[in-house]
Amino acid sequence: MYRPPYHRFDDRAAQYDLIDAHPLGTWVCQGGDGLIASHLPFALDRARGDHGTLSAWIDPDDAEARAVPAGTPSLVVFLGPQAYISPGWYPGKAEHGRVVPTWNYVVVHAHGTVRWTADGAGIEIAIQRLEGKLKASQDEARADREGTVVGLRAAGSEAARTMAALVQHALNTSPH
Repeated sequence: MYRPPYHRFDDRAAQYDLIDAHPLGTWVCQGGDGLIASHLPFALDRARGDHGTLSAWIDPDDAEARAVPAGTPSLVVFLGPQAYISPGWYPGKAEHGRVVPTWNYVVVHAHGTVRWTADGAGIEIAIQRLEGKLKASQDEARADREGTVVGLRAAGSEAARTMAALVQHALNTSPH
């Protein structure tokens, strides 16, 4: 995942909190006929393994997922809050016109290998590496970031309000 320094989201506790709050993960791994992606609710055990362990139940009729052998490298993607960012919210648009729309989001990638449970009804993935990205307008001019907060708050949806809080937090903790 592309993570410029200003978008890095490396706080382990916050990564775990995102997984707990958004447990529907996209499990991606190599299957018999190429890459497969399964959308599964994962439970996170923070205390098992060096970086935690994920577990999920696999439907008995899901032949594609059940054919994945133990030891297969896997990626589980957990998408947190997200929101469209309108360039109309940027004061810079009136100034110079060089703005484009974007999408802000928070995501955590959990990397590990598959282990089938003794009963064969589920998988476990001991997390070997966690990567997080928080794209909350950190690369925009301060005035444009402030405009983004105002625009998101005015949008009214819970998702927009959540992203407004993330952009505001990034503003409050940013050196520029």
